[in-house]
Amino acid sequence: MKDLLISKLAEISKNESEILISGDITRKDFFAKSGKFIIERRRMADISLGVPTASICIHPHLIFDAFPAHTHDFIELMYVCSGSITHVIGNKHIRLETGDIILMGRATRHSILPTTEKDIGLNVIISADYIDTLLTELGKSAALHEKIFERLLNDDELQYCVFKTADIGPITNIIENLAYAIIDDNMKDSFIMQTSINLLFAYLASTPNLLSDFSNMNTYAELTKRKILNYIETSYQTASLGEAAQMLGLSEAHLSRWIKQNFGISFKEMLCNKRFDTAKNLLLNTNMPISDVIVNVGYENSSYFHKQFLKRFGTTPKGFRNQYKK
Repeated sequence: MKDLLISKLAEISKNESEILISGDITRKDFFAKSGKFIIERRRMADISLGVPTASICIHPHLIFDAFPAHTHDFIELMYVCSGSITHVIGNKHIRLETGDIILMGRATRHSILPTTEKDIGLNVIISADYIDTLLTELGKSAALHEKIFERLLNDDELQYCVFKTADIGPITNIIENLAYAIIDDNMKDSFIMQTSINLLFAYLASTPNLLSDFSNMNTYAELTKRKILNYIETSYQTASLGEAAQMLGLSEAHLSRWIKQNFGISFKEMLCNKRFDTAKNLLLNTNMPISDVIVNVGYENSSYFHKQFLKRFGTTPKGFRNQYKK
């Protein structure tokens, strides 16, 4: 990164730190959720030195004593412009050197060790909804490995990934463009910032060899699959795609595509399979009236249930019970 740009960021960061130290901005300006230290994107947008958009805002890392453990309601990207910055996630100390990028999930709990005036970082705050949309776009290209970012949408507190991007020209240029949004009024444009973020993630997704460190927890895909299966298993009577999407913090459209890609069938098919398997077990192992079986597995339309049962098993519910029940 250009020396002049780094010096400007250092001045801004130092001034912002002095504001914090003086008490003009207190910790309550960062969070307000049940007393937990949760940094909210809308509050960070209010104090960020770059003009925030609905989905992205940018500010330099504050130069002050250790920043206490906290979580976010957004995806955070930090690029180390100069020096080094150490994050603590779980029991792990992650030392970032000049040119390194760390991406942390919306629920990642971390603290930051003390820094000096030589340690300059650039924080990019990105809404989870924007990442959701971006992953969908990246997934349209077979050449991009967008799944390395899926963990960022997980609600686990240990999700992160580190990229070694020093001396990678295209990425350095993108970061400089984002930094200029802080110090140059002509660059404070939402379209420029969004385009820059899209390009940055595309470069990272196209060169997975830059990934040097990541959380060793179960992958986002594995955890999400487990949550979906458990949700259907325990809530099949009333389950819906909308409720599942809300539970996972995703849009219905994205979750619908994700389920089809990862399970090979739709959410509706998964739910129907569970309901009819349960109905079959009730018919074989209980004396429950067929009308009660239908209601028990979540159907109100008896005619639809009978039609679908016949299609699946080649016989009616009554015929199935008579044929197979011992």
